[in-house]
Amino acid sequence: MSGKGTVAKTAGGFILKYADDYLRIPRSFTKGAKSADEVARRIAKSGVDPNTFKKAKRLREKFLGKTPGKLSDTGQKVFKRMAEKGKIFDARGRPINPDNYPSGLTPRDLNKLRIRDANGTLRPLKQAHMGHNPVDAVDHWTTRGSRMSPQQNRDWMNDPANYEFEYGPDNMARGRTNSNRYRNAAPSHDTAEIP
Repeated sequence: MSGKGTVAKTAGGFILKYADDYLRIPRSFTKGAKSADEVARRIAKSGVDPNTFKKAKRLREKFLGKTPGKLSDTGQKVFKRMAEKGKIFDARGRPINPDNYPSGLTPRDLNKLRIRDANGTLRPLKQAHMGHNPVDAVDHWTTRGSRMSPQQNRDWMNDPANYEFEYGPDNMARGRTNSNRYRNAAPSHDTAEIP
């Protein structure tokens, strides 16, 4: 290794692994780039010191892309599936009939409809996250995602089969107890050393 770092193309854009850190690559190096090799050559040609790059935050979004929202196409499919399974409730705790929502989930429904939290308490759908289920995003990344292409990871992130509406504090608590971390697996698809 040249010691200048490795550029990787990910679902959330390009990122630089330098020493033990992941660094954000300034847009001036990535604009219009199609591959990690192209970005690595631009950085090398510039002579810039990678130590000047800022540390990347939110590695999940960088590696996998953003989680779709509850009102997105993916969220609508999650809503329909959960409603059909009797997991979406009205304010009185009765399972809803998905046929009563021909247009799908609307912003007004987020306050009216309910899901159950980990203790069985009804919670407004507005307080739900798009929880990764059955496989957490970090587990996907460390077992398979780090070896997949950016497009394959975006497809995984947009697959409604990978989600359930989950009460926000329950989702965050589950994430805190997961020992896997995104840094445990570096991207291995479309990477290039800085010459």
